[in-house]
Amino acid sequence: MTLKLTVLALSLSVSAVAANAQTLDLGPNTTGYQRFLLYPHLEKGFDAMARGDRSIALSEFEQAHSLAPNNPVVALHLAQAYRRFGEPARSEAVLREQLKRNPGNKRLAHALAELSGTTPKSGRAQLSVPLPVTASTLEATQSPLPNDAVAKAEPSVKPPPKTNRTTRQAPPIRTSKPLTAAAKRANAAYAFADKAYKASARGEHAAAVVSAREALRLVPQSIAYRSLLVYELSETGKLEEADAVASQVPPQAVGSSDELAARKKMIRRHIAFKYFDQANQASQAGRQDEALQASSQGVDYAPDLLAHRLQLVGLLLAAKQWPQAAQSASDALNAVGSQPSLLVLRAYALQRQGQRALAETDLDGALAVADLKAVERQNFRLIAADAALAAGEPKKALDLLERQPLLKSGEDGVASRRALALKAFKRSAAVNGASPEAWLMPKVICVGQDFSAWCEVWPGENPPDPGYAAADAAYKAYGARKHEAAIASARQAVQLSPANSQYRVLLVNALVASGQLDVADSQATQFLDTYGNEGDMLALRSRIRQRLGQPALAAADAEGALQTGSLSVAGEADMLVLLDRKQEARERFNTALHDGTLADQPELDTAYLAVQVGADDAALSAFDRASSAKSLPDTALQDAAYAAGRLGRNEESVNYFKRAIDAADAGKLPLTPQDVFSARRSVADRTRKGGVYGSVTYRGISTSGLALNPGATNDTLQTGLEAYWRPLGYGDGRLVELYGGLLGTLYSKNEGPVGASTFQGALGARVKPLAQANLVLALERRLAIGSQSQTDWLARVGYSWDKGLDLRVDAPSWWSAQVYTEAGRFIKAKQNYATFEGQAGRSFRLDDIHPKLVAFPHVVFGADRNTGYLPGKQNAVGAGVGVNMRYWFNEDKYTAPRSYWDASLQYRARISGDDRAKGIFFRLTLAY
Repeated sequence: MTLKLTVLALSLSVSAVAANAQTLDLGPNTTGYQRFLLYPHLEKGFDAMARGDRSIALSEFEQAHSLAPNNPVVALHLAQAYRRFGEPARSEAVLREQLKRNPGNKRLAHALAELSGTTPKSGRAQLSVPLPVTASTLEATQSPLPNDAVAKAEPSVKPPPKTNRTTRQAPPIRTSKPLTAAAKRANAAYAFADKAYKASARGEHAAAVVSAREALRLVPQSIAYRSLLVYELSETGKLEEADAVASQVPPQAVGSSDELAARKKMIRRHIAFKYFDQANQASQAGRQDEALQASSQGVDYAPDLLAHRLQLVGLLLAAKQWPQAAQSASDALNAVGSQPSLLVLRAYALQRQGQRALAETDLDGALAVADLKAVERQNFRLIAADAALAAGEPKKALDLLERQPLLKSGEDGVASRRALALKAFKRSAAVNGASPEAWLMPKVICVGQDFSAWCEVWPGENPPDPGYAAADAAYKAYGARKHEAAIASARQAVQLSPANSQYRVLLVNALVASGQLDVADSQATQFLDTYGNEGDMLALRSRIRQRLGQPALAAADAEGALQTGSLSVAGEADMLVLLDRKQEARERFNTALHDGTLADQPELDTAYLAVQVGADDAALSAFDRASSAKSLPDTALQDAAYAAGRLGRNEESVNYFKRAIDAADAGKLPLTPQDVFSARRSVADRTRKGGVYGSVTYRGISTSGLALNPGATNDTLQTGLEAYWRPLGYGDGRLVELYGGLLGTLYSKNEGPVGASTFQGALGARVKPLAQANLVLALERRLAIGSQSQTDWLARVGYSWDKGLDLRVDAPSWWSAQVYTEAGRFIKAKQNYATFEGQAGRSFRLDDIHPKLVAFPHVVFGADRNTGYLPGKQNAVGAGVGVNMRYWFNEDKYTAPRSYWDASLQYRARISGDDRAKGIFFRLTLAY
């Protein structure tokens, strides 16, 4: 949704023109998406404050605070609401907590000092933060706007006069007065803007355009309304009109223009890309005049973008307009800075006009740039060598061709150029009759996608590469996953051009893709033995050897690849991760991210590189930017969801998962039914806030751990019911749960106590401290209810693991296993226990009965120890066979089944210890 999450500037500040309310600035660290979520709650809170509605006001401000717990402005509003409604202690607590999060914040410190000085009596204290005046506030107060409200921006509700008291009395109710024409226009404009905002939130951008036009027509000096209309026009594809509206800001405009300026810049870049694409298409069709006109228009709209400048200069060179090309390159250098690619192109234009000295200066300047990429340095040296040959300077050409250590004879046209230079040099040390037109014109290769334009400068056409046709066929076959065909064509390309490293890399990659790792390793080794260490090939062989189970050889290749200094940032990060130098990989990524090295690459590439080095925060930011720019492919939605999930940002994670599910349903994302189910399971897990667990067990443990005597498996029928709540939600998989339950004995073979006398309550808390391991620590208070129950503290630790216990939709049967173990101590009774149960078998989906019903026949091993038994009976170990029947339910489109009924019946034989280890074991469970 392009620019949507920068919020429509409507927010609550759209009433600023009407009532001079302070624009609600949530601070520079608040994302557009946060503002989008926060503003509706804040607006409702302000309206409720104006009406004196305590419940709604506190609820809305508390929700806003939960969405942005680190935002001082939101915290100030919440604290003010508490203070107004007579809860100064809660107000002070909010301010102190926020001051810890934002030390040194003067507004927080002032508000806290003001609050600490005097406790409000009337509940209407001086505002620490100016509140925006909304439409409902104006209606509630019935305060008319003066005739010159728009021009002078005077407040419609004047604050009460200052007094020496620390609290203020509510202002007297004013007599209703008829609104002036200016005030009516302002209020009507607000209503239209509010309507547009709500339509936009529903995705109805065409309707939003109509309402936004009316708002701006009524109050044309409002920056907020203008920004709103510009946004909605851009969402409906009316980019030129959006640009025109953004450019027609009147001198008396009211409000901050930063957001409007940013939006205008983005729109103009999108328009520029449209002309960039038109120029490419026209050039490919041979319509050079049309291409030049479109490219020139693209530059007019985005003069600061290098790609548009390069495209225009390249088209001027292709049209042989040398003076115009040189001037255009000079203009571009002034606009975007000293870019080596522009210097190279201007050098060609100058030399074609006979200005060899100036051209040589530009070429030397381009080659002197310290941070050139390896491919750029190689390309520019070849171009400079071509210029020297055309100028009749073969010695300089030879020097340029020999000085570049990455260049190898026989590849990329080096050999042919060297042969020409040697021939000219032998003929005469100083060749007469220099021919500028003999300089092979550099190629400007431009491509673009999803409003992102990119151009590179390459040397002029080299002599035909004999392996090109075969390599082209290999690339196409590889892209189509026809690996055998790709291997055959790549072998042919390598035979025809044996020194071309790219063809050899293609062959090795095709071999790897087909699973021929040993052959791929042999091919890579052969190339490296013949042509020396080459970074990309060493890195490729390192990955191959890692897969072959040769970690020492893989590490040696990774070190060698890093030492070549020719790897890209992604290549370096990959090798550092392989060497388990993850911190270095992340530092290398962070350096590249902040020094601009990654600025020109697609956001998606940055996102995946960040995932590789473990920088999930940077990855999610890149995914979000790509999504906002509508350049995030459907195939990346789940990767974005998992990145958000690892950060504990589950709302964003769930939104990405839902988009992936929708894309799969629409046929845009090729997910298997099981892939879709896995995404739905992730949504179910991340949205769970609590639940209920009930069980009835006979001679078996309850895997919830809620049992009268968790380590006992004697001949009793016990029942337990538990409700739990996750106050912090799912987080990143580290959980905190508060729970309470009721448990008791329904039957005892040995005529022990049963019924109401055995019932006992339990209140406790448990924590899962590890995101990836299901280790749980719990402390609970057992509370006596019946006469035979006890009050005690129970501390316990449990661990569970399972594989294949969830429902599957891709197979009728699958292997399954689970393990549950627990140990605990009753503090008062000084009783310890430990219990273990492991099951393994095969699950069968009973589709003939119901597709959500699964049978799990299995073998079982169980053991327990309980110091509450007599000596000699404390241990019991048994094994046997059993079957589980599980029925899944409670699902919807986006969530997998969240609940199940489970019935388990087992028979075990005693292995050692007490006889309680043998016999029938039964368990009925409800997890909801």
